[in-house]
Amino acid sequence: MTSISITRRNPKTGRAATPLQEHGWYVLGDPVHGKQKHHKRFAVRLRTLEEVLDHLRRGFSVRMSDGLTRPSLVSPKSLDIHVAGERA
Repeated sequence: MTSISITRRNPKTGRAATPLQEHGWYVLGDPVHGKQKHHKRFAVRLRTLEEVLDHLRRGFSVRMSDGLTRPSLVSPKSLDIHVAGERA
């Protein structure tokens, strides 16, 4: 199993947010739905960070939370992604 770290520093609070699991699923937004991708009916649910990483590389956004503030859908360009053994 590969070690994957996906984070985003909240620009307002400075706290680190990570992908949020809802009932055991990571929730992503499909870029095909444009500004509507955040709606529940368009949500893509995945079980593993490996699957999340694959979708992020294809432009999907992922729901993130720092545990204190409301979760939000974050685009891949705003994320810090580290995969053990991969070079940047």
